[in-house]
Amino acid sequence: MTTTLKTVPVLDNAAEAFHVARDYAESIREGAGLRDRKGTPPYDELRALAQTGLLGINIPRAYGGAGVAISEVIDVIRILASVDSSIAQTVQSHFTSIDRLRVMGPEHLRRRLYPRILAGERLSNASAERGGKSAASFVTRINRQTDGSYLIEGRKYYTTGALTSQWIAVRALSDDNRLATAYVPRDTPGIQIDDDWHGFGQRSTTSGTATFTAVRVPAELVDFLPYHGPESDINKALAFLTHGAIETGIAENALHDGTDFVRTKARPHAEIITEGGADVVAEDLLVQAQLGRLATSTHAARAMVLRAAEIIDAVHATGDYNVDNVGEALIAVSEAKAFAAEVALETSTAVIGLVGASATDLKHALDRHWRNARTHSVHDSLTWKYVQAGRYLLTGEAPNWAPFTAPEAQAK
Repeated sequence: MTTTLKTVPVLDNAAEAFHVARDYAESIREGAGLRDRKGTPPYDELRALAQTGLLGINIPRAYGGAGVAISEVIDVIRILASVDSSIAQTVQSHFTSIDRLRVMGPEHLRRRLYPRILAGERLSNASAERGGKSAASFVTRINRQTDGSYLIEGRKYYTTGALTSQWIAVRALSDDNRLATAYVPRDTPGIQIDDDWHGFGQRSTTSGTATFTAVRVPAELVDFLPYHGPESDINKALAFLTHGAIETGIAENALHDGTDFVRTKARPHAEIITEGGADVVAEDLLVQAQLGRLATSTHAARAMVLRAAEIIDAVHATGDYNVDNVGEALIAVSEAKAFAAEVALETSTAVIGLVGASATDLKHALDRHWRNARTHSVHDSLTWKYVQAGRYLLTGEAPNWAPFTAPEAQAK
């Protein structure tokens, strides 16, 4: 596999990562609305991201990375989403894959993949499928060959970022019905990735179809990991929490753009002048109160997301992945993810109502925040997250997330 990347800096700590993330995010802010409108893959922006060194921040120091905490990775994802949530979602599975390798992966895979990531290469995923009786149903197969290699056959959907990545983490069932993850170079013969994602939000994530036809993978790039149990669940907690970080970023982005519109473009309704006594929208007390409430909710969402991340960090620090420790983390993630999604939906809706009919002009691209929030929020059920939180409060029973990542074997 070849790469045309230049020398990529290796970031040293979280403070440096936050600084780089903010600078990068601001550098892509201006074109975010246009990228959304076109819905085209953000090749240039992702190449620029690869050059920042951010893709390697959660690789452990022993392997040359910054070794930043989960809470710090989560905040970097939020920073990216606060400008372009499609780009944040594109790299979401990259960071969770690194963490899974760190916690559960074999040493030879860490030594194979970590240097490539530090050089600016990116992992994407190919997990979900269509057509089964549930989201947990897999048909894609990975079968061992007589020479020891494996062949992948099947089709995946929602392959966020696969079109633009260098590596794809493909989940498939083996001939003995074990669930495997194969780390496959994207340019491997037999892989076809289609730009057929047509969601009305998150339009630049390239979350379309990937077809694998007799894709040969060396045995050393195939990993059979347990998909049940506390160690696996703590990685699922991170995966779900990245969605909460993205939702928080969407809320922040909507609030940023809405506040800017109020300050610079909005004209007052008649009632603002006659009832509120204000000559400009920004001086209206009701507008100020509404923006203040939205800001408070957004700050609360960020705090809940970071709290959940810190609980995950605490579990990793102990190294004790028992049911009680992991259960507390899963509940914190459930609460944070559901709340952040609701805040994103409320904020992205409210800012348009604050500034009036002129805000609906497509040239302002304010509609993208609601479309992104709504599209991203249906990744999984928000209502069930609250059920899990309530059940835990009443009975101490942690949520069972196994069906999302332990697919049922299906006859080919």
